[in-house]
Amino acid sequence: CSPFYIQILCAEIVNYAISNKIPVITEFDVNKVVNLMTSSEAKLRRGDFDNLVPVEENKIYHEKVFELSLDDVMAIIREIAQFEQDYVSVNSLHSIIKTDIDKVMSYLISRDVIETHPGYGRSMVKIKVSLFKEWLRKNN
Repeated sequence: CSPFYIQILCAEIVNYAISNKIPVITEFDVNKVVNLMTSSEAKLRRGDFDNLVPVEENKIYHEKVFELSLDDVMAIIREIAQFEQDYVSVNSLHSIIKTDIDKVMSYLISRDVIETHPGYGRSMVKIKVSLFKEWLRKNN
């Protein structure tokens, strides 16, 4: 849960309710707004998620210890987003990139992009910000 994205979503829900003269907002309305925000013609763009994964460089330096390819990081995030279930096995992600998967996972955990499963640790992960996951699914 990210307060930043909750505020963005709430503002869009209010604008939607006002423009459509909806007196009571339902789950249907919230889902419709999320769909509108994450569609290809949406208000959200890749740059809106810079606080999670910066886009201005092709290389990412994690704690000045190792270098990661932005393409590898995004490939992993996009793959995680495509799964229907919340948590994804890290073992299913190994073949996607050439970079050491543990380095990418460490980076994504440190940026609060993904979280680990309470019972399975680093072997199962999910994207923390659902709005980012939905955007990735529709804008792959």
